[in-house]
Amino acid sequence: MATQNAAPHRKPGLLTIPGEIRNKIYRMLLTTAYAFDELNGCYRALQPAILQVNRQTHAEAVDILHGENIWIIAEMDDPGWPRIPRDPRIGPDIYLPILSSRDPSCIKHPALRIKYKTHPGDRDDELRANTHTCVFGEEGIEYFVDMLWTLSSCDPLIETYEESSLTFELCSSPFHPSSNLRSICFQPFRLVRGIGFVEIKDNVGGLGLAFCEELEGLMTDHWDSTGPILEFLQTCIQDGDKAHSLGDFAASTRQYRRGMLLFHHAECQYEAMTSEDAEDLCVGVAAVECHYARSLLNLGQCEVAQEFCERLLRDNRLRPFDKAIMGLCLMFIHYRQGEKAKSDRLFEKTLNLPIDQAFVLQASFDIFPTVDSELRPLRQANLAVSKEVETTRTRHAQDQWNESIKEFFKYCHARLHST
Repeated sequence: MATQNAAPHRKPGLLTIPGEIRNKIYRMLLTTAYAFDELNGCYRALQPAILQVNRQTHAEAVDILHGENIWIIAEMDDPGWPRIPRDPRIGPDIYLPILSSRDPSCIKHPALRIKYKTHPGDRDDELRANTHTCVFGEEGIEYFVDMLWTLSSCDPLIETYEESSLTFELCSSPFHPSSNLRSICFQPFRLVRGIGFVEIKDNVGGLGLAFCEELEGLMTDHWDSTGPILEFLQTCIQDGDKAHSLGDFAASTRQYRRGMLLFHHAECQYEAMTSEDAEDLCVGVAAVECHYARSLLNLGQCEVAQEFCERLLRDNRLRPFDKAIMGLCLMFIHYRQGEKAKSDRLFEKTLNLPIDQAFVLQASFDIFPTVDSELRPLRQANLAVSKEVETTRTRHAQDQWNESIKEFFKYCHARLHST
C-alpha cells in the first residue's frame, strides 16, 4: 500500500501522484469490490499487470490485491455450472459471477474452498472429469446461496439436492482473521437447509468446533420455524425499497427476488409445516412480490409485472396499501397498452380500498420514485388536495384529486416511454 508521496521535481507519472490516490487506483484495478458489476451480476476483469510496472508499484499494490480481496475457490461436479437454473415463477436462469475458471493455483492466499458434489457416490476419476472450478470474491457468496435455494426448490433437482454434499475448507491467510471470515463467508449459509451432507474443515482453528457443528446441523436439517425466514423477507423489502427509492431498480429487483427464492426453498425444505406457518409465509412473500412487481414495471418488464399484479390483486392476504400499489401498477400497464376503460375501472377500485386517500397518493409516487423527484411541486399540490378530500368530502375536491393522479400517471407514461 502506498504510504509515501512522490519527491518533488520528478517526471510526471503514476509514482508522482499522492499515495492515497495511487491506492485508490490500485483498488480500482485489483479488488473485486470495484470489479463487480451488480447491474449484470458479473465481474469485470482485474488488471494484475499493474504489479509488473516496477518494484515500488509491486510493493505498494500487492498487499491490496491479497489483503482487500477474499478469494473463494469453488468446485462443482455439474456440467452446466456456473449457470443456475431458476424457478420460472421468479425469472430466467442466472449465472454465478466468477472471476476465473482457470487453474486456481495462482491464488496464493485463498480464504475459503468450497466443494459441492451433486453425485457424491461417483468414483474419483469420474468426479475429476466432471468437476468445474472457478474463483470469485465475497460478492459471489450470495449467488452461491441463491444456487442452493434454487436447486432445492425446482422439481427435477430436489432429489439430487437432498443427496448432495457440501464441504467448506477454511484456509490459512495472513490477511484475514478467522472471525471476519466467519461472518462474511459463513453467515449467509445459515439460511440453507436440507443438504444431504455438510462438512466444515477448520484448518486454522478460528471458527470453533461448536460453530462448525451448529452450522453443519442447520444445513442438513429442515426448517422448523418461520422466524428467520420472515425476518429475511422483511430485510429484503427494506434493502429493496432503499434501492428502489434511489432509482436503482436492478438492485431492488435482486433483493426482492432473493426473498422469493428463500420462500420457495423453505416451502420444499420445511418439516411438518402447520397451516399457521404457511399463512405467515404466504403473507410475507406476497408483500415481497408486490414490491418486486413495482420494480419490474420500472425496468419495462410490463408483461411479467402484469402477471404478478393480477394474481396479487386476487390474494385477500395482501395488505390494503400493497393492494393499492398493485392496482395502480396494473392501471398504469393498461393505460400504457391503450386500454383506457380497464385503467379507469382499476383506478375506481383502488380509490374504494379501505385506506386513507393520502396513502393512495403516496403509493402512486412510490411506484415511480425517479419521476417523483421531478414532480415534487405537483406532489405537494396533490397532498394539499388529498387533505381537502378527507376534510370536506366534496365531489369537486374528489374529482380534482382524481384528475391530478391521472395526470401524474400520464406524465409517468410519457417519461418512461421516452426512455
